[in-house]
Amino acid sequence: MMKKSTGILIVACITVMLLFSPSASLISNAETGTTISGTVISGTTDDTLYLSTASGKMEIKLDSNTDTSSCKLLLPNDNIDVTVYRGSDAYMHASKISNGEDETAATVDTVHTATVNGTIASGTSSRLIYFSTSAGTMQIKLDSTTDTSGCGVLTIGKEVSITFGRGSDAYMHAIKIDKKTGTATTVVVNGQTMPNVYGTVGSNTSSTYLYLRTSSGTMEIKVDSNTDISGCKALISSQPIYVACYRGTDAYMHAAKITSALDNSFKSATVNSSSPITLTGVVASGTTPYIMYLSTNSGTMQIRLDDNTNMNGRPLTLGKSVQVSLGYGSDYYHHAISISER
Repeated sequence: MMKKSTGILIVACITVMLLFSPSASLISNAETGTTISGTVISGTTDDTLYLSTASGKMEIKLDSNTDTSSCKLLLPNDNIDVTVYRGSDAYMHASKISNGEDETAATVDTVHTATVNGTIASGTSSRLIYFSTSAGTMQIKLDSTTDTSGCGVLTIGKEVSITFGRGSDAYMHAIKIDKKTGTATTVVVNGQTMPNVYGTVGSNTSSTYLYLRTSSGTMEIKVDSNTDISGCKALISSQPIYVACYRGTDAYMHAAKITSALDNSFKSATVNSSSPITLTGVVASGTTPYIMYLSTNSGTMQIRLDDNTNMNGRPLTLGKSVQVSLGYGSDYYHHAISISER
């Protein structure tokens, strides 16, 4: 009994010192508490924040009432502002956490989404999550609109389930983050919910058959005229992709939609398509979902693949002979307007 009372007294004393000491990093006073600046200390979890301040180390409780909309990740050595108050349990509690960083707005597709289970991995920053899944590591952006109410504050090593959509900046953006579940990864395509399988392209893949290497084995998936390849215009061996698939009436698995898991580092450009040039050649090594290396009689060309490229229903594969109609872009690249098999 004596130890418990002593402990409460010590916590109360530390609280008074922090709130009234001139050396404490106090920013402002509000009805909800006092805002303190500090640095996140290693050992912080999703329910306890260890904060290094000018007055020493603080232990601050995080709970369902903590507003983390301005700081969804707590990473060691990050500088943050924390509004604190003393709870009925004699601990300091955080009412709000902020990292003071501005974010670049992007439009996010919230209609065509996918959900993946994984772990917050090393390399993660306050705005970009490195997300370790069973089939590889993804980079997913955090926005002020990301809903983290189902999982609380995020920390390295935390297992979560992320629902994401593609942004206008070509990054995947987290729409909602929940505690990790045992449910399968799914995606909605044309109003239908179906498995969205993550894997890498197998070496035997063609424009009509995709061999997808997953953590559970290799899948054989048909690619047909109904497959949406707008998010992945090339199928290159070892390339990481997502495949929304369903079982067809022919008993084969069919791809409803294929999406590249690689980031598009290219910015959008205006393309002059009024006087297109037509070339023939072979898809060469170095090709990605966003740029094609085309081997021609005059040498190898680099041609951008963008959202407006008409693939005529077939993805590119290495060694394929194609005819390309291209125009010149404002980014100084040639852009493919249309690609068809020869």
